Amino acid sequence: MSNMIYEDKMYNEEIKEEFLSYLDNEGYQDNYRRFFKIAYPIESQLKKDLYDFTRDELRGYFYRIMPKTVKASRTIVSHLSNYIDWAIEKGYKRTNLNPLLLTDNEWREQFAQKQLKSYWTDAEIRKIVESRANNQDAIILLLPFNGVYGKGGSEILNLTYRNIDKNNNQLTLHDSDSDNSWRTITVDEDLINACLKAYEETDYEVMNGNPSPDAARKSIDLVDNDYIVRLARTRVNENAKADHNILHRRMRKIADEINEPNFTTKNIVYSGMIAMAKNLYLESGKLEQEEYEKIMKQFNFDTTKLYRYKNDFLNLETIKELYNLA
Repeated sequence: MSNMIYEDKMYNEEIKEEFLSYLDNEGYQDNYRRFFKIAYPIESQLKKDLYDFTRDELRGYFYRIMPKTVKASRTIVSHLSNYIDWAIEKGYKRTNLNPLLLTDNEWREQFAQKQLKSYWTDAEIRKIVESRANNQDAIILLLPFNGVYGKGGSEILNLTYRNIDKNNNQLTLHDSDSDNSWRTITVDEDLINACLKAYEETDYEVMNGNPSPDAARKSIDLVDNDYIVRLARTRVNENAKADHNILHRRMRKIADEINEPNFTTKNIVYSGMIAMAKNLYLESGKLEQEEYEKIMKQFNFDTTKLYRYKNDFLNLETIKELYNLA
């Protein structure tokens, strides 16, 4: 589902909280609560709860959620159907008819936002990386794809030469100023080498090495400090650390250049999770709790979010579709 902005309210809150308390899974509760908050403006306008919506009104609501995959689209419809069944059983719904009961897969899949690419294979990421004139740009793609990000990109921004263990292919990461936010992950040799190349880079080529003929400068000097991702040398303190705006601006330029609006750091992270899941699946022949725990640990994600990730994108259906696996 997209990162849409919605009000932190639920229509018929007492009834919805009653339904949420009926669920015994925290992941289910979080998903339903998000769905209910998205529905709030529509329910308020129509002056009725989701369980009393007609099929056409529900169609408008499902399009508002904007699920990213066919599987997520089916799952969301199924969830709301369960809520309507519950409301019927409790006597809250005006009629005993569930308008979603007889809908087929084609109807349930129509809400998936398939027109824009959201996930990239490992080969596609490598191709984009190889097209970068600057190692500084390459590294901000490779690090999140391999599980390095943190709050506001802080694991990337805090990464220094001293945090790279070349002998063991490990990165020591720091998410914030808190002492307990350090972690160490193992990565492949290619990522270690990419980090070292970015560290050794002394200048940043303008417009990915293709500046306009009348450009005042074709490259900009980088500050000389210990960080892997570094600022351009302008009036900044030589020891200054790059901030999240640098990541955002560089990512936005790359997305514009390759004409992919959804090429964001978040989607690169998700693409990396899918790639890791693919590799684990090919190694073990399964994608179960053991494999999922490895992915969540590598990407430092709270396991309570796993249910949502599995529904949205981190599943065999997405892997097989993205990587053309049988």
